[in-house]
Amino acid sequence: KQGEIKYLALPNIEAVGDGEILRADLKIEDVNWIKDEEFRKPNVLVQNAKTASAGNRLEIFGKLINGDAAPIASAVVLAVLYDNRGNIAGISQTELENIASGETREFTAVHPFTEVNVSATRLFVYALRL
Repeated sequence: KQGEIKYLALPNIEAVGDGEILRADLKIEDVNWIKDEEFRKPNVLVQNAKTASAGNRLEIFGKLINGDAAPIASAVVLAVLYDNRGNIAGISQTELENIASGETREFTAVHPFTEVNVSATRLFVYALRL
């Protein structure tokens, strides 16, 4: 949808050069637009999500529910961690595969320990149907 914000996280990818990204170009060609009501997002929900310290790391865990009529081929759960000032302090993700319709699956993502506001963690789910 227009104005929708997406977060893209590529964990453990080394930055090239001095690590400063100055520009990114995206070129889309041969577009065949489909109305959003004809291509609806999979119905996935996150339940009982929590962020907690576990020794030298943080664990972000919860349950993912496939409320869709179709099975989900893969679902990426992206956790954005914030510090006490509201700045992004880290990002982690985990991927679940082959989630049946109506199935509830537990997930855990880990991140090296850093000072974060555990109650401010935001989760985003990107899922693809089979």
